[in-house]
Amino acid sequence: MEMIRTFLAVNFSDKNKKTIIEYKNKLEKINVNVKWVEDDNIHLTLKFWGEINFDKIETVKSILPEIFQNFSIQYSIKGSGVFPNYKNPRIIWLGINDINKNLLFYFNKLEELSQKLNLKLENRPFKPHLTLGRIKSNININTLFTFLKNNPFKEIIENTNKITLYKSELTKKGPIYTPLLEITS
Repeated sequence: MEMIRTFLAVNFSDKNKKTIIEYKNKLEKINVNVKWVEDDNIHLTLKFWGEINFDKIETVKSILPEIFQNFSIQYSIKGSGVFPNYKNPRIIWLGINDINKNLLFYFNKLEELSQKLNLKLENRPFKPHLTLGRIKSNININTLFTFLKNNPFKEIIENTNKITLYKSELTKKGPIYTPLLEITS
């Protein structure tokens, strides 16, 4: 049975994506050992399912338009830091403020769908963020920390009415994301 690695992402306006990439480009100039997310792959994950068999993907694709009927999501992107913390940094992120709590609302709807279809449930609280890079070693890490603390990402507001279900293929050069379904309200 064919398994496909999948996730659902919220899209950005071109203007806001450009602002995010400009900030990431400044971080890339710091001499740190980081695997940066490619510009085209920067996204806000609403739900990561991982490996799903093809039949269930078709079911998910048929149900998502019902869940996201006439949807609109507003959030701000503000601040930057590392996960899980500065003592053990692994991920460089930008923060998300779920202004009207629609991200949480739709995340909960997707968890209900996942439970109904016996798909992967999230085992930690929903904490929306944008991943910019994955830290590979602590070489020059304090310079990165200083930059993040002194130059936090300045707030931008995003209103979106488009989400995309992606197939994610892991390769040696990095992940390849292929849209399986786009929903626009």
